[in-house]
Order: sequence, then C-alpha cells, then structure tokens
Amino acid sequence: MIFDYNLKKEEYFQSIRLYTRNYDREGKRKIIVNYLSGIFLLLVSLYMILSLYIQLNNFKKTLPDYMVRILINQLFTKHFAYLAMIVLCFVLGIVIIYNGYIYPSRGKIEKSIDLNIFEPRQVEINDKGIFSWSLNNETEKNSYFWKDIEDVFETNEFYLMKISKKKIFVLPKRMLSTKIQSDFIEKHVTK
Repeated sequence: MIFDYNLKKEEYFQSIRLYTRNYDREGKRKIIVNYLSGIFLLLVSLYMILSLYIQLNNFKKTLPDYMVRILINQLFTKHFAYLAMIVLCFVLGIVIIYNGYIYPSRGKIEKSIDLNIFEPRQVEINDKGIFSWSLNNETEKNSYFWKDIEDVFETNEFYLMKISKKKIFVLPKRMLSTKIQSDFIEKHVTK
C-alpha cells in the first residue's frame, strides 16, 4: 500500500513523548529516578521541619521562654542557613518532580528534530518493510526492513516503530483506513 505521509509537528512531539514515557526503558528509568529523588527531597524538608518543631517543643518544656526565644532567634536569623536548607530541599524536590512529569520536555525534543520529517512524503508499506521518499527531494529515501524494526507499538493515535535505540518511525493512524489498520495490526504490531 502506498499513501501520502504528512507528519505534523504537534503529532511528532506527542508521539516521541508517548514512546519515551511508555516504551523506552531509559526514559522510564529517568522518570522514576526524578520522582524518587524529588519525593526524597520533599521528605527531607518535611523531616527537618518536624524535627525542628519537636526540638522546640522539648526546649519549651525544659527551658524558660526567653531562652527558647534566643534559640529560635539564633537558629533562624543567623544567616538563615537552616531555613534556607529547608526551603532549598522543598523547592528542589518540587522542581525535580515536575521535571519527571514533563519528561521529555518539548525543548529537548526540538534539539533532536530532523526538519525533513515534516516534509510531504510518500510511504509504502509492504511485506519487506516501510519505504518512504520525499515529494520535494527525490533523492531523499528511507528504507526500514521488517527484520531491522525491533518493535511496533500501537497507541490511540499512532503506530510507533522502533528502528534503533534512539530512532523511531511514527505512523499516525489518521493516515490509514480501518481496513489497512487491521491488516497492519495483524501482521506487524507486537504490543
């Protein structure tokens, strides 16, 4: 089957994000590490606040009020070091969790974009593989044989074909009729 292939930029970002978050082992690992690191920093800041609160309550029970005020004053006004550590751990924890939530960021994806993928193309899918050529530049041809494609993943909107560790071929479902999609799934989709 031969059809017109015109990948939109937004589809590309969405597909790369889906692949990295759901099917790429390295991407999943980075997300988990970010979440765990962020949660750890949030717990450290919570522990520091709770330990400070418990210690001040113990001081109030054993020391006179003026001594407790002096201790609090020393702890929080002298270079604000302890308070700064609590705030720093809390803010870093939130930033790291957010980084895991948005991974991979749009900026990171844009750095690795080959702008030729957004040009209008013709794509042929047959029993040998996937072949594409640019309508604007006849010399630009890509061939991906089925034996070289490591995996084919199906999402709600795309077929994602893993060519190598850092390269995928994105096939939006909107480009295929339902009959062609069912044939494609039957022959090639693994997960």
